[in-house]
Amino acid sequence: MKVRDYVSQGSFRPGEYRVSAQGHNSSLAMNVTLSEERIEAIEIASNKETKAISSPVFEQVPKAIIEGQTLNVDTVSGATISSEGIIQGVADAIELAGGDSEEIKKRPHYSLKSNHQRMTNCDVVIVGSGGAGMSAAIELHSAGYSPLIVEQMEYIGGNTNRAGGGMNAAYTKYQKALGIEDSTDLFYEETLKGGHNKNDPALVRSIVDHSAEAVDWMNNFGAGLTDITGSGGFSKPRLHRPNTGEKVGPLIVETLSKQLKSLNIPIQTGTQAKRLLFNDQQKIAGVEVEDNEGTYTIQAKAIIIAAGGFSANPQMVEQYDETKKDFNTTNQIGANGSGIQMAINAGADTTFPSDSSYNGWLES
Repeated sequence: MKVRDYVSQGSFRPGEYRVSAQGHNSSLAMNVTLSEERIEAIEIASNKETKAISSPVFEQVPKAIIEGQTLNVDTVSGATISSEGIIQGVADAIELAGGDSEEIKKRPHYSLKSNHQRMTNCDVVIVGSGGAGMSAAIELHSAGYSPLIVEQMEYIGGNTNRAGGGMNAAYTKYQKALGIEDSTDLFYEETLKGGHNKNDPALVRSIVDHSAEAVDWMNNFGAGLTDITGSGGFSKPRLHRPNTGEKVGPLIVETLSKQLKSLNIPIQTGTQAKRLLFNDQQKIAGVEVEDNEGTYTIQAKAIIIAAGGFSANPQMVEQYDETKKDFNTTNQIGANGSGIQMAINAGADTTFPSDSSYNGWLES
């Protein structure tokens, strides 16, 4: 059935209708333009949604509604509330225009085609578009490689979008300017203590020793992490946060994504890495991925797995710590352990295997 076959003549009173619908963080002010027969335009006039998460929603959901002339469209995974807010806003506008929104909700389902151009060859595929994945891509580019980021969600940023505090760092020039006496050794000791001494000492050492450098690196891109405050578990103020007062996570995502765009580093969202591929010498040859149009292969010389953890996967949490049954999390739904499982399926070792003596390592 074609769109024109189920758009009835004179369905709406033509005009621009201003409506408000509930989003995730606040209300969505919308302008919906209707002709006699069609939904012509949907504008999000104002909102307070997290930018990296809401951007694909504001692009894809209105586009699908207009192309399909239906309210029976896909929501963006991980941003369902914002997606449903737009659908409800358009429904309200249709009712104001004398139309039947329930009829339009029952029209045939419409799905957008993939919103990216598939790349099938690059130097390095990075799985995950959070702070780690985007940083890796920028550094690889500066070293002369061609990176590609694949992200299973429709939006970028992963759990970095949820970060609200700041970046902990010691012995920074910003601390010194405020007269804060600190050291990387003290940062190291307090970090181990906060992790109940179950964290990897070598990794903690690397983090604290390079922490000041990491803050400088972000600020070179304009992040403005110059305000400092204290945080739980530390005896010194180390939390470097935006001087604008906004949450650090969304700011970092926006800062790094702008840098990626300026360097023309591609990101394929809605694309899940499924299987690592090896050549006859058992060296990485690429990765099999899947988007909404099917499965395909990306050839690459190396794969960086920056897919995050698994706190949003209750079954996996319980597998590794049976005391955490019905575990609740503030992680975004993409933190489901799929990258870890992909690596395990390829023969990778894990630090805390489920049959080890580390049961209980997820202590709060």
